[in-house]
Amino acid sequence: MSDKRFDRSYLTAICENACSGMFSDLTDGNSRVRLWSNFKSTGNQNILGVVRTVEIESVITSDENLAIGLPFLDSLNMGDVFVVKGADNFAYFGEMMANLAMRVGVVGALVFGASRDSRAIEKLNFPLFATSFNPIDIKGRGRVKAVDVAFLIDGYEVAPFSWVFADSDGVVCFPDDLAEDILSNVSILIDKEKLILKQIAENVSGDELAEIHDGF
Repeated sequence: MSDKRFDRSYLTAICENACSGMFSDLTDGNSRVRLWSNFKSTGNQNILGVVRTVEIESVITSDENLAIGLPFLDSLNMGDVFVVKGADNFAYFGEMMANLAMRVGVVGALVFGASRDSRAIEKLNFPLFATSFNPIDIKGRGRVKAVDVAFLIDGYEVAPFSWVFADSDGVVCFPDDLAEDILSNVSILIDKEKLILKQIAENVSGDELAEIHDGF
């Protein structure tokens, strides 16, 4: 089987048709996969892509380290996801950064912490997930500490070049070496659930569905 991890049409089909529940069902009990359900989003779009990280530190400073943060965002690849370890008392990601992210082909942003400009970002149709929203800016309160570094969230290591899927129910992170199998299994499950929905519409009975699909 060829590795389809970087086949954009394959990934788009999964992104648009999968849900976090599928990832959860398929990886339940795997300690190398983590799901969070405490995110808020600006729209009704999913995210699927390669993690690229920014770590923010809370510190009183006049230098936000934009010389590191903005060029890093501008250097990302099509299909990347901008993942921030931020803070809840100020926002790092907003409308200007969302426009820059869209320009380079970033497929979404995920902020462990606060974002802002949610209405403007929703109008852009850019997928943004954050654990909180806060209009207060980072200026004088924090700065970019490092980019493309691993960091811990709830004891789980979020690493550059791992993978993330996000929808309105939750966010799922998994390592690159598991991505091919997980994505393949999710693709199979999408097709299975489409078939079940078709059979439900065709009035196949509950008993028959249980027998055909061994439950669902």
